[in-house]
Amino acid sequence: MLNKRTATNALILIICAAYLAQQLIPDLQLQLLLPGRDYLQYSNEWYRLITVALTHGGLMHL
Repeated sequence: MLNKRTATNALILIICAAYLAQQLIPDLQLQLLLPGRDYLQYSNEWYRLITVALTHGGLMHL
């Protein structure tokens, strides 16, 4: 079983890798988001397109 320190370090590494990928590949978010956009609109979950902006607010969020 993983101890808390190992799990925390793994999460930090994953988050840092995702951040670097977003910085190195500027269109990465668009490539990952746009294919699911129509699904959210037409499955009556349109509010998810708006509420995500309220929970993820930039660098200070980190």
